[in-house]
Amino acid sequence: MPPTTTPGLAWPNSPISLSGTTPNTPCASPQADGRIHAITQYSNGGLGHRWQNRDGSWAGWEQFGHVSSQVDSVPAALRDARGLIHIFWRDTKSSLWCLPQKTLNTDWAKPEEIVTKTAGDQGGTAVGAQGDPAPALNADGRISVFFHGTDGALWHVHQQGVDYASWSRPRSLRGNVGQSRRAPAVARAGDGRLHAFVTNAAGEVDAITQTEADATDEWGPYVRVSPPDAGVTAGPSAATDANQRIRVFWLSGTTAHHAVQCAGYTGWGASRALPGSVSTAPRAVLAQDGKLEVFVIDSGRTLCVARQKSVNGSDFTSFESLNLTGFAGYHPVTTTTSDNRVAVLARGSDQATWVAIQQ
Repeated sequence: MPPTTTPGLAWPNSPISLSGTTPNTPCASPQADGRIHAITQYSNGGLGHRWQNRDGSWAGWEQFGHVSSQVDSVPAALRDARGLIHIFWRDTKSSLWCLPQKTLNTDWAKPEEIVTKTAGDQGGTAVGAQGDPAPALNADGRISVFFHGTDGALWHVHQQGVDYASWSRPRSLRGNVGQSRRAPAVARAGDGRLHAFVTNAAGEVDAITQTEADATDEWGPYVRVSPPDAGVTAGPSAATDANQRIRVFWLSGTTAHHAVQCAGYTGWGASRALPGSVSTAPRAVLAQDGKLEVFVIDSGRTLCVARQKSVNGSDFTSFESLNLTGFAGYHPVTTTTSDNRVAVLARGSDQATWVAIQQ
């Protein structure tokens, strides 16, 4: 079926170039007022950002002056419970950094190193960030950040206290993720618990879950979500359906797969393949009609989408081209506007950042 033409769910005839030159996939977050904020690593190792003006146009790129030219990752952005955006990245020394907004929609504080390679909970063993960061909000509004450690395990660090001003020491969640630089996936289910997902060294998707909401340091055992020997070739992604059950997506060969939580937010149903052949890891987001939309970039560097056929259903359409071409990179990035229209950002073959926003 062709992409929808429903107002608010329709797509433009061409994406918007935000120009610039980036060696990595960008990230994005809506500001407190709903305007999209795009962030990317600069080719000089710095960190830059560009944002929508109130009339829908885009401001020019600006480089963050307090960020040293040692950014070495796909950055990640998250808006906290107060409406402030936080940007996370790994540097060339395997440390993780956080740059928070100081005031809503405008100023930025100085960056803070929240994980150093000498920090950890393993008797002084030097463990740093091997992979890109993946932030998520706990039910109480505190941010947790997950990353693959240089020891091949999954690690996390979280904000402490109600003022959100300090960070815990990093803690290991064990697991066997190998030396992947891809970010883990994290999502919060309807019962408030965070779930983290990794591709293990055997090429399978594993999940680990908080024992209860906001129990930042209390986690259950790993559970396999994908079939055994699934041959997963990229990091997983996760999104919540309209009923707040988490659905996990991954790529095996040229086929995208997904699995959904069972009722009660416990256990996982059998995985299912999405129709069609794809070349990048799928990324899903909940659209304003209550259905998930799943985005990939095909072998022709064209942005494609598959949609849930029904709200909370497990059947998806085949991937259809949005006729937006020239994308490169290992996956697109999704966010939403203040009126819940989906925006998709990706790195172009010209190394610029491109964006398409539903109309």
